[in-house]
Formats: sequence, structure tokens, C-alpha cells
Amino acid sequence: MLLAHITVGNALEKSKGAEWMINKVVYSLGLEQMNHMLVYIVVIFISMFSHLIFTSKTVRTTILIPAFIALAKTLGMDPVTLALSSAMTLTYTITLPPHSKVNTIYFSTGYFSVFDQVKYAIVTCFIGASVIRLSVFTWFQLLGYRL
Repeated sequence: MLLAHITVGNALEKSKGAEWMINKVVYSLGLEQMNHMLVYIVVIFISMFSHLIFTSKTVRTTILIPAFIALAKTLGMDPVTLALSSAMTLTYTITLPPHSKVNTIYFSTGYFSVFDQVKYAIVTCFIGASVIRLSVFTWFQLLGYRL
């Protein structure tokens, strides 16, 4: 399964399929007029909560990073900073027991229910995404990245 996701991600990147899909989405929804700061915020939150759909960090990286690079190019943004903004969140896998071994250990203690893990993880992910958003808008500029 993982190999299939990686293959699809690589094919989308090499064939420019990701770029074509992003162009269609951007122009059909009128996103080309969206404020670039808002684009960063949306990308950070999508990346943060993407582990609810794709449990593998490798799969999320292979699918999302090429899509966000294509999005940045379409919107005239710096692809490096948008991809880095996404990458900073892709390591979060704290919502459900199957998402990481540590979550399974927490769940196996009997102290946390699945609902508890989801409840705490949503709060933690929101806080994490907010902190990363702040760091992107401050730290990246201090390092000389163009936003």
C-alpha cells in the first residue's frame, strides 16, 4: 500500500499531474485572489490534520508536498517556504491509536479511551498548528525566506 502511494505521488510530480489538478482547483474556486498569508494558514492546518486521512508520514509527504509546491507556483508564492510550512506539521500523528506506536501504548494502558485521545489530540494539533503558523510568520522572515 505504501509503495502504491509513493508511486502515485511520484507519477503526479513527474507528469505535472499535481500541478494540473491544483491549477484546476485554484482557478475554479477563485483561490488565485486569496491573501498569501491565508494560504499559509490553510496549508498548515490541512497538513496538521491530514494524519486523520493518511496515517503514514511518508504517504502524507509524498502526496501533499508536491501538491503544495504546485499550489505555490500557481499562486506566485515561494514553493520552498510553503513546502516547509507543510513539512513542519507532517510529523504529528497523535489522534488515534493506529497512527503511531506511542498512541497504541497509551491506549493499551486502559487509562485513555479512543475518544479521550481524539479530544486531546484535536486540541494539541490546533495549538501545534497555531505555534507553527506563528513561527512561519516570524522565524522564516528572520531567516530571510520570502513569504
